[in-house]
Parts: sequence; C-alpha cells; structure tokens
Amino acid sequence: MSRKPESSEQASATAGAHAHPNYIAIWSILLFAMLVSVLLGELEIPGFTTTLIFTIAIVKAYLVAAHFMHIKSEPRFVVLILASAAACLYFLFIGLAPDTVFGPFVE
Repeated sequence: MSRKPESSEQASATAGAHAHPNYIAIWSILLFAMLVSVLLGELEIPGFTTTLIFTIAIVKAYLVAAHFMHIKSEPRFVVLILASAAACLYFLFIGLAPDTVFGPFVE
C-alpha cells in the first residue's frame, strides 16, 4: 500500500493550517510589554497606569494562550469553554473586589 503523493496545492494548504508561529517574535513582544509595564509602574498616576498595566497583561495573556498554548488552532468549542471560564473568573473578581478593597462589613 503506497500513499499517493499530494499535489503542491494540498501540501501548501496542509502546511499553512498547521504552521507554527514565530515564537521568537512573540517572545520579543512579551518581553517588550513586560518592560513597558514595569516602566509604567514608576509613573505617579495610579489610576491611569493601573488601567494600562492590566490592559497590557490581558494582551500578554492572549498572546500566550493563542500562540504558546495553540488555542488558535483548537476547535471552536474549546475556545468557548475557555472564554466562559474566563468570564466566570472575571465576575468572581468583580463580586469579591469590594470585600477586598473595603474589608468585611462589621456592625
């Protein structure tokens, strides 16, 4: 049983679907984003810098999940499961933030 050779179109379509991302470029972007976050921490504008640092952290988390964990190539239902888990975590954080910031209610 010999395999039929693939045509060049089929081979390029298969290679393009499973091509690995440029890990060095993504790592460089993550390193640059970390340096920006550290430098933003030195600014004396707390609300603005905190918002920017968390925004950069969300972008970095997306880059890691999409490229290093290969979420971009997973079926759609896997992405939906991860997105729903992230939404639950977000609402848990929002629900518990007042207790963390203001402390427990004591009469």
